[in-house]
Amino acid sequence: MQGEGSDSNMEWTSVQSKRGRRGVGVSTPPKILANPLDKTEIRNRFSSIATDEAGDVFSPVDPREGIRNNPNKIPNINLDNVKNWALLYKTLKTNCAFPPVARLAGRRTVVKCQTIADFFLVKNLLAQEKVDFFTYRLASEKKRLFVIRDLPINLGTEEIKESLEERGVQISKVTQLQTTKPTFKQLESNKDLKSVPPRALPLFLVELHDCTPSVDFLAVRYVCGLKIRIEKHRPPKGPPQCHRCQLFGHTDKACHMPPRCVKCGRNHLTAECKKEAGEAAVCANCKGGHPASYRGCPVYAKLKQKLTDLKNKAQNKTKKTENSQVPIINKEKVRLTARFRNSYSKF
Repeated sequence: MQGEGSDSNMEWTSVQSKRGRRGVGVSTPPKILANPLDKTEIRNRFSSIATDEAGDVFSPVDPREGIRNNPNKIPNINLDNVKNWALLYKTLKTNCAFPPVARLAGRRTVVKCQTIADFFLVKNLLAQEKVDFFTYRLASEKKRLFVIRDLPINLGTEEIKESLEERGVQISKVTQLQTTKPTFKQLESNKDLKSVPPRALPLFLVELHDCTPSVDFLAVRYVCGLKIRIEKHRPPKGPPQCHRCQLFGHTDKACHMPPRCVKCGRNHLTAECKKEAGEAAVCANCKGGHPASYRGCPVYAKLKQKLTDLKNKAQNKTKKTENSQVPIINKEKVRLTARFRNSYSKF
């Protein structure tokens, strides 16, 4: 009894848990640096960007340190029969922001400019010096060409242009396409007939103005009240031909070579030719008895075959590269691996 009374009179003490309690609502005081004045010093060795009074930011740039354009996208300039190259190169080097790079290609000198500004500058200098050359147009200089179908063959080009402008489509030029291919009736009467005088086709080539989006023009469905079809212009297959010098490989849009007639082959423009209709034509390239635009010309056939060979060679090279990248599989190793695969299943 005394034991029970003594146990009941004893005071109980609570034992705290050894687990650490989360400090909920208790903020940790920030650590105080030994010396609050010790800070990391940051220096800027570059001067700040200058600002003008209006607040516009600008940076001084040397005009000769302009950003170089991609030289691969700048066309070559092909010079023909340069008499004094040293003097000409000195002139080009003095006026260009970056010295052009040149190399010989047969009797021609190929000039490569580093910037688009130098490209236009060199063209103007060569034209002033009356140097014979040809080049190619930039992608931004090429016009957007489309062909309109399903119009009468006797419809005027000015009427087509006015009808398109009434719809808010600005057009630079409309040209009716022509052909010199003989018709079936003409071939029946003369099988050896190669070409005939130009005859009009019911196809109209449209050159869009720079301010006209292509989408707006393609949305046109009617011209002069007639339903039409619009197609993108597809240039003829094969190497292009210049209508000024009659050479193949470039066009007259960027040609400064001496003019040659497509009919008689003499040194004048085709529009100035005085050849009679009964006189035989003379090719300016091979001196044969056909116009320079004849696709059966030996010079054209040789160049076309050369381009075909180069294209096939490039395709074969691409195929070899693709085949070399395929991993070679060891057939003997695959056979042994298949033999010992899942060997424990046999027991």
